Amino acid sequence: MAKEEVASRRPCFGAVSAAESQICRNYEANEVMPNSTSIWMIGALLAVAACSKTASAPAGSEPTMKIELRPKSTLPLTDVSWVAMTDHFVATVGAAAGQGKPWQNVLVLADATFAPHARFPMHDHQDMEIVSLVLAGTLTHHEPTTSLNIAEHAAQIMSAHQGMSHAEGNETDTPVRMLQIWIRPRANTLKPIAGTHEVLGPFEKVREWMQVTPASLRQSAAVKVAHVPSEKSIELRIADGKGGYLLCAGGPVTIGGGGTTVTLQDGDGAFVSAGNANVVAHHNKATLVLIEQ
Repeated sequence: MAKEEVASRRPCFGAVSAAESQICRNYEANEVMPNSTSIWMIGALLAVAACSKTASAPAGSEPTMKIELRPKSTLPLTDVSWVAMTDHFVATVGAAAGQGKPWQNVLVLADATFAPHARFPMHDHQDMEIVSLVLAGTLTHHEPTTSLNIAEHAAQIMSAHQGMSHAEGNETDTPVRMLQIWIRPRANTLKPIAGTHEVLGPFEKVREWMQVTPASLRQSAAVKVAHVPSEKSIELRIADGKGGYLLCAGGPVTIGGGGTTVTLQDGDGAFVSAGNANVVAHHNKATLVLIEQ
């Protein structure tokens, strides 16, 4: 598909209400993306809706970890010509747009694979902390006057403040897989501060947990990454009073905690409580992404 053709056919992005979800379904029928103004308005509604749509992860202070598996097959999936996206919390595209619940301050965790030469159109965000992790390939970040490539296993951190325009996509001849995480800031920006953006990594040689979110992130949630070689293991530790959400890319992996062993396949997620567990990669290497708050 030509790049110009892809740019004109987009599913809807980030609806919240039933009416907006219906609009999304109408757009989805034709694979047409609403304009950037619509995206900004829907994104703002999503941030407001998060205040009343909060899901709690398993919690506990015992040394043994409780694990709640969330298989990829049970999560909303949008699979169209230019992108395949699984949403772990609030769905942002397709017929399920607006469905799902945030997890505390994490509104969105989208696992997206872009077809070659496909991307979102330019759109706006406001008062959102956005973390993008490149799992495979080279992601291109576009802004109104510039663009840059983000290498495999690198992280991009955006703090939208009172507004920033961007678009992520794939300018290469091979698929690109990324995770995008939306985190609600602890307070909205009251002064006219432009959005900020930085790229960290790549972290392809990280064998232990590496926190990729900086101290400047406007929320206590932390995003960590670890790469586990095949048949190797890593300790997973969640501090008392906190919970975690683990996503597996590659693998499979097994998590052992509290006398229970749970298997995560590629794309699966799991809530994990405070405690300790051992994570083992089987057959293939695995990239583990942990959100802790």
